[in-house]
Amino acid sequence: TMPTLLQRPGRSTPNRGDLLRGHSTLKAMLDSLPANVFAADLDFVMVYANRHAQKTVQQIEPSIRAAFGVGLIDMIGGSIHRFHRDPEAVERILRNPANFPHAARFSFGDVTLDTHINGIFDEAGEVYGYIVSWDDVTQQEAVEAMARQVATDLARAAEQLTFTSDELSRSSEQLTAETGTVASASEEMVSSISEISRNTSAAAGSAAQVETMIDHGAAQMA
Repeated sequence: TMPTLLQRPGRSTPNRGDLLRGHSTLKAMLDSLPANVFAADLDFVMVYANRHAQKTVQQIEPSIRAAFGVGLIDMIGGSIHRFHRDPEAVERILRNPANFPHAARFSFGDVTLDTHINGIFDEAGEVYGYIVSWDDVTQQEAVEAMARQVATDLARAAEQLTFTSDELSRSSEQLTAETGTVASASEEMVSSISEISRNTSAAAGSAAQVETMIDHGAAQMA
């Protein structure tokens, strides 16, 4: 059975020992939440996971083992630094109360988690632990990635359509210019044909006149 709270040996300060020790009602409340909740002490050791978090971790445990080499039973009582590439940067964030609440998206393997971290404060306002609520947003991330890809594809398609439209516009202008040239050439051709027709008629008249003159001369010679 997965323990929800482990006592960490060597804790000498009672007020900053086991965060939920003796708070059975508070633990029952956290275990009843339909949300994933982790708690860590000031040494960044994970000391608590509520029931909902345990169930969620079981679903993604293969990915956790593949990425970090630990399973659900190994998480409680172990340092949260096992899940971070830069533990010192994480400590700088968590040791400064001004950074709370702190949100971060955490990805490993094919899993993406949205985390919300806050300090656990005593009556004097001092931090004596950390609490984390988190959600598995792997499917949401996949949908968002798909939406981003679709948006990128649509933007590229719009650019291509704009380019094609410009090309068509230039082609249309060129076609209009060429049509005008053809029209002018046609007008010139019609004019030339008319001129040729007139010249042909004149030539025919001249030939008839020559023929008459020849006939008249032949008659006189006879």
